[in-house]
Order: sequence, then C-alpha cells, then structure tokens
Amino acid sequence: MYISETTWLEPDIAVYSSPEFDELPWQPPPPPLLVVEVLSRSTQRRDRHRKRPAYLSHGVGEVWLVDKRSRFIERWTVASELTKTYVGSVRWSPSADYPPLVITADELFGPVSPVRPDTP
Repeated sequence: MYISETTWLEPDIAVYSSPEFDELPWQPPPPPLLVVEVLSRSTQRRDRHRKRPAYLSHGVGEVWLVDKRSRFIERWTVASELTKTYVGSVRWSPSADYPPLVITADELFGPVSPVRPDTP
C-alpha cells in the first residue's frame, strides 16, 4: 500500500472493494477495507507500532493483528483508539448490506492439540 514517496507498506492480506464495472481506467486503488498482519517475533513490533497506525491514518477501514502463537486477533478501526481482541471467532463484513464472514479460531489456527499427561 502506497503511503508516501518514501513509504510503501505491504500487508500479509489486503481486502479491497470490487469495482462496479469491469473496464475502469487505470488509477491507484483506494485504500483496502481490511488489512491483516500476521505477527511473528521478528515483525510484531513493526506491525503493531509502525504499520498499524500508518494503515489507519491513510484510510484503511480496519486492521487485524493475528497472533498465531496466542491464537487471537486484535481488531483495530479508525473509529476506536482501543483494540478489540477476539479469541474464539471473529465476524467481518464490509458493510451491513453483506452477510458477515465468520472465521473460527480452529479454522484460522487449526485445532488445539490435546494436552497429554506425561507418561513414564
């Protein structure tokens, strides 16, 4: 995503609205409706403190920070300075006109492995 002449951010996933018509003249795309960053030990500081605020201040509607180790999603929007954290599932829709996409933690992260007691 183009931020400025010196800043280009590439999200792990970006969801854009689909154009109304098949043949539109070329132009830079509008900001994504949703950006998803998958946190890792090497990127979590940059994703959380640099990229997230840059996305939101440049028109992205919503930013998800996905932590696969802890199995949660932090959901950030322009409308709220505080995050909402989702553990079991998350629902998203680009507008009230569309049915929501519902993603469960097991679908996103895989099923939780049963904890086996130590055996001698």
